[in-house]
Amino acid sequence: MSPNRKADLQRKLSMAPIPKPPAGLAERIKSDIPQNLLVDVRKERERLSRSITFNLRVAASILLLVGSAYLALHILSREERATMGRMNMEAPKNVVVASKPKLQPAPAAPARVAEPAPPAAMQEKAAPIVAEAKTEPLATHEKSRDAGGG
Repeated sequence: MSPNRKADLQRKLSMAPIPKPPAGLAERIKSDIPQNLLVDVRKERERLSRSITFNLRVAASILLLVGSAYLALHILSREERATMGRMNMEAPKNVVVASKPKLQPAPAAPARVAEPAPPAAMQEKAAPIVAEAKTEPLATHEKSRDAGGG
Protein backbone atom coordinates (compact mmCIF):
# COMPACT_ATOMS: atom_id res chain seq x y z
CA MET A 1 0.00 0.00 0.00
CA SER A 2 1.39 3.36 -0.95
CA PRO A 3 1.94 6.02 1.69
CA ASN A 4 -0.52 8.39 -0.05
CA ARG A 5 -3.30 5.82 -0.13
CA LYS A 6 -2.72 4.96 3.54
CA ALA A 7 -2.90 8.62 4.57
CA ASP A 8 -6.07 9.04 2.48
CA LEU A 9 -7.77 6.12 4.27
CA GLN A 10 -6.83 7.46 7.69
CA ARG A 11 -8.24 10.88 6.83
CA LYS A 12 -11.54 9.44 5.58
CA LEU A 13 -11.92 7.24 8.68
CA SER A 14 -11.12 10.00 11.14
CA MET A 15 -13.42 12.55 9.50
CA ALA A 16 -16.56 10.40 9.56
CA PRO A 17 -18.83 11.56 12.39
CA ILE A 18 -20.21 8.88 14.70
CA PRO A 19 -24.00 9.00 14.84
CA LYS A 20 -25.64 9.29 18.29
CA PRO A 21 -27.83 6.36 19.39
CA PRO A 22 -31.58 6.95 19.34
CA ALA A 23 -33.23 8.02 22.59
CA GLY A 24 -34.52 5.14 24.73
CA LEU A 25 -32.35 2.50 23.01
CA ALA A 26 -30.89 1.34 26.33
CA GLU A 27 -34.39 0.96 27.85
CA ARG A 28 -35.59 -1.10 24.85
CA ILE A 29 -32.58 -3.41 25.10
CA LYS A 30 -33.18 -3.94 28.83
CA SER A 31 -36.87 -4.68 28.26
CA ASP A 32 -35.98 -7.29 25.60
CA ILE A 33 -33.98 -9.35 28.15
CA PRO A 34 -36.20 -12.14 29.59
CA GLN A 35 -37.06 -11.81 33.28
CA ASN A 36 -35.75 -15.28 34.23
CA LEU A 37 -32.24 -14.22 33.17
CA LEU A 38 -32.20 -11.28 35.54
CA VAL A 39 -30.43 -12.05 38.81
CA ASP A 40 -31.97 -10.89 42.05
CA VAL A 41 -29.23 -11.11 44.64
CA ARG A 42 -31.61 -11.37 47.60
CA LYS A 43 -33.54 -14.28 46.06
CA GLU A 44 -30.32 -16.07 45.11
CA ARG A 45 -29.01 -15.79 48.67
CA GLU A 46 -32.27 -17.19 50.07
CA ARG A 47 -32.19 -20.10 47.62
CA LEU A 48 -28.56 -20.89 48.47
CA SER A 49 -29.31 -20.67 52.19
CA ARG A 50 -32.24 -23.10 51.83
CA SER A 51 -30.17 -25.62 49.88
CA ILE A 52 -27.32 -25.47 52.40
CA THR A 53 -29.77 -25.89 55.28
CA PHE A 54 -31.32 -28.93 53.60
CA ASN A 55 -27.91 -30.50 52.98
CA LEU A 56 -26.89 -29.97 56.61
CA ARG A 57 -30.11 -31.58 57.82
CA VAL A 58 -29.52 -34.63 55.62
CA ALA A 59 -25.93 -34.93 56.86
CA ALA A 60 -27.02 -34.60 60.50
CA SER A 61 -29.67 -37.30 60.00
CA ILE A 62 -27.12 -39.68 58.52
CA LEU A 63 -24.66 -39.04 61.36
CA LEU A 64 -27.41 -39.58 63.92
CA LEU A 65 -28.44 -42.86 62.27
CA VAL A 66 -24.88 -44.20 62.09
CA GLY A 67 -24.09 -43.09 65.64
CA SER A 68 -27.20 -44.69 67.13
CA ALA A 69 -26.55 -47.96 65.24
CA TYR A 70 -22.96 -48.04 66.55
CA LEU A 71 -24.11 -47.31 70.09
CA ALA A 72 -26.80 -50.02 69.96
CA LEU A 73 -24.33 -52.62 68.69
CA HIS A 74 -21.78 -51.60 71.34
CA ILE A 75 -24.33 -51.91 74.15
CA LEU A 76 -25.64 -55.25 72.86
CA SER A 77 -22.16 -56.73 72.58
CA ARG A 78 -21.30 -55.51 76.09
CA GLU A 79 -24.46 -57.13 77.48
CA GLU A 80 -23.66 -60.35 75.66
CA ARG A 81 -20.15 -60.39 77.10
CA ALA A 82 -21.54 -59.73 80.59
CA THR A 83 -24.07 -62.56 80.20
CA MET A 84 -21.37 -64.94 79.04
CA GLY A 85 -19.19 -63.89 81.98
CA ARG A 86 -22.01 -64.55 84.45
CA MET A 87 -22.60 -67.95 82.90
CA ASN A 88 -18.91 -68.79 83.19
CA MET A 89 -18.81 -67.64 86.82
CA GLU A 90 -21.86 -69.76 87.78
CA ALA A 91 -20.83 -72.97 86.01
CA PRO A 92 -17.80 -73.94 88.17
CA LYS A 93 -19.84 -73.91 91.41
CA ASN A 94 -21.59 -77.22 90.60
CA VAL A 95 -18.76 -79.03 88.77
CA VAL A 96 -16.15 -81.38 90.25
CA VAL A 97 -13.16 -82.39 88.15
CA ALA A 98 -11.55 -85.79 88.62
CA SER A 99 -8.80 -87.36 86.58
CA LYS A 100 -9.00 -90.65 84.69
CA PRO A 101 -6.66 -93.43 85.82
CA LYS A 102 -3.63 -93.91 83.59
CA LEU A 103 -3.64 -96.88 81.27
CA GLN A 104 -0.93 -99.51 81.83
CA PRO A 105 0.98 -100.57 78.71
CA ALA A 106 0.44 -104.19 77.58
CA PRO A 107 3.31 -106.59 78.45
CA ALA A 108 5.77 -107.18 75.62
CA ALA A 109 5.91 -110.57 73.92
CA PRO A 110 8.75 -112.72 75.39
CA ALA A 111 10.12 -113.93 72.03
CA ARG A 112 10.72 -110.47 70.61
CA VAL A 113 13.35 -107.94 71.51
CA ALA A 114 11.92 -105.21 73.72
CA GLU A 115 11.56 -101.84 72.01
CA PRO A 116 12.46 -98.67 73.86
CA ALA A 117 9.57 -97.03 75.71
CA PRO A 118 7.97 -94.00 73.96
CA PRO A 119 8.79 -90.59 75.40
CA ALA A 120 6.60 -89.23 78.19
CA ALA A 121 5.08 -86.68 75.83
CA MET A 122 3.79 -89.47 73.57
CA GLN A 123 2.04 -91.35 76.38
CA GLU A 124 -1.66 -90.76 76.92
CA LYS A 125 -2.39 -87.79 79.10
CA ALA A 126 -5.04 -88.00 81.77
CA ALA A 127 -8.22 -86.30 80.54
CA PRO A 128 -10.39 -84.64 83.19
CA ILE A 129 -13.72 -86.23 84.02
CA VAL A 130 -16.48 -83.76 84.72
CA ALA A 131 -19.15 -84.64 87.28
CA GLU A 132 -21.87 -82.58 88.86
CA ALA A 133 -21.82 -82.20 92.64
CA LYS A 134 -25.09 -82.04 94.54
CA THR A 135 -25.21 -78.98 96.71
CA GLU A 136 -27.70 -77.95 99.31
CA PRO A 137 -29.60 -74.70 98.59
CA LEU A 138 -28.41 -71.79 100.68
CA ALA A 139 -31.89 -70.96 102.03
CA THR A 140 -32.39 -74.42 103.67
CA HIS A 141 -28.89 -74.35 105.10
CA GLU A 142 -29.53 -70.97 106.75
CA LYS A 143 -32.92 -72.14 108.13
CA SER A 144 -31.35 -75.19 109.71
CA ARG A 145 -28.55 -73.07 111.20
CA ASP A 146 -31.01 -70.52 112.60
CA ALA A 147 -33.20 -73.24 114.08
CA GLY A 148 -30.30 -75.12 115.66
CA GLY A 149 -28.09 -72.26 116.73
CA GLY A 150 -30.55 -69.69 117.87
